[in-house]
Formats: sequence, C-alpha cells, structure tokens
Amino acid sequence: MKIVITGGSGQVGSVTAQHLARDHEVTIFDIRPPKEPLDNVRFVNGDVLDTEQVRQVIRDHDAVVHLAIRTGSWTDDGIMLTNVMGTQRVVEAAVTAGAGRVVMASSMGAYGFLYCEGRVKPRYIPLDEEHPCTPADAYGLSKWLSEEICRRYTRSHGLQTVCLRLVGVFDDRMYSRMPLHLDAPEKYRESLWSYVDVRDVANLIGRALTTPDIEHETICVSAVDTAAAQPTLELMARFYPETEIRDAGLWADDPYRSLWNCSRAERVFGWRPTISWRNLAAATGKTQEAMR
Repeated sequence: MKIVITGGSGQVGSVTAQHLARDHEVTIFDIRPPKEPLDNVRFVNGDVLDTEQVRQVIRDHDAVVHLAIRTGSWTDDGIMLTNVMGTQRVVEAAVTAGAGRVVMASSMGAYGFLYCEGRVKPRYIPLDEEHPCTPADAYGLSKWLSEEICRRYTRSHGLQTVCLRLVGVFDDRMYSRMPLHLDAPEKYRESLWSYVDVRDVANLIGRALTTPDIEHETICVSAVDTAAAQPTLELMARFYPETEIRDAGLWADDPYRSLWNCSRAERVFGWRPTISWRNLAAATGKTQEAMR
C-alpha cells in the first residue's frame, strides 16, 4: 500500500512512518523534515493549506494518515484554519485521487476536554464514543468539525474514514517528565490524567489502515491506566464529584484504570494498548516513588 502521512515529521508521525514502512511505501508530507532520517520513507515539503500541493502529494496513493494539526497553544484563527480547512483539503484530495481510506488523528479535545479551563466536565465514566461532544475552545471545536468532515465524505463519496480520539501521546521524553504528573494531579485534571504510548498509537494506525470492511469509525484511544499516583476514583471524587461512575467494579479490580472505554478499538481493529508507564518502570527496576 502507498500511504501519505500529513504532519508526518512530528512525534506521532515519525514513529508511525517507521512502523508502516516495514510493509508499505510511505511518504511524509510536512512543512519541515523529520528530526532524524527515516529509513525507506520519502519526504515531501508542503503545507496542508496549499490545495495544489496536497493534491499532488496524495495522487497515486492508496490511503492517507492525516496528522497535521495546530494545538491549543496557537491562536484560534490559526487552529481553525489549519485543523478544519486542512482536513477539508486533505479529504477532498483523497477523494479526487481515488485514495480509499483516510485515518485522522482526532482528540479527546473533541469532547471539550484539554483546553476547556474547567468549563467541560465528564458526564460519566468510563468515557466512550457516545459521550456528548461539547467543545468550548477552538482546538476541541476544530477536532469535532474535522470528524464531521470525515463523516460527510463517507456519506457523500463512500470514502472510508477513521477518526482516532487520542489522549495525550507519550514517548520517552514525556516519560522522563512523569514526576510532574505524579506530584501535581491538579495540573492535569483537564486531560483526565490520560495518556497513550506513541508505539501503541502507531500500531493502531496500521490496523486502521488495513482492517477490511470499514465505512466510518470514531474510536477512543488510551492506555489502560492513568498517569497519576492516586487511584482513579479518588481523583474523580476530588476533582469531578458530580460525574456518574458507571460500573465502579472496573476500578475495584484495577484502582488505577484509565477513565476510558477503548473496547470499540479492540472490537473493530483487534487493538489493545500494550504499554503502560507502570510496566515500563517495573521493567527498569523503578518503583512509583522512584519515578518522583
């Protein structure tokens, strides 16, 4: 399969490109090259807002992994322009080129979490794909609208689309900052103490590209546990006492279980997260206290 990865020079894109290049022809399309050369991966310089560049790079490819985004640290105009119109141009170009599938990095921000400054709270846990999306910030709105663009093109053109609602993606650099998460849960309440390993994300993207009989899927993506030292239900009682706890027995069996229900990812794509920071710490002989 010939695959284009927009925003492929970033954290998720680079690892995904290396993962996919084992079995596919991979092209990264980004405004800057990867920090380190990637074996068997072609790089094309360009911007997702340039319609002609997008059309040229996607031409003759079978699928697109759309990762190019602006995060909440940018201006609202910049976020909306790149995230919404960038998605529109990528998806339209995929249809024009005859590419069969687009896998897009959406975000837990589509629900309204991450940059909401406390305005949006989970109505229930474990969170799933049916939880209402009520974004109150530009980033969250841009991701929700991008999902709607994908759904529209599935309905109107039969394009196969997959939107992955990623939580915070961790790599080795992020794991080195784990003490910040363990010692200050109040700073990470809006991210719901959530994370997922970048290698698990790359694996899921590969599955989302190759699983047959897909029309449109929206999928929650998280590690099995939280990036927090306190048990999950204690965190909820402290920071979100009004949230409904559905099936509290899940946390009786695993007190540090994440707030997310990722069973749809397993059911549709056969994917389960395999990497936990707790397991990584144990494998290196570190205790939770040592991580501090």
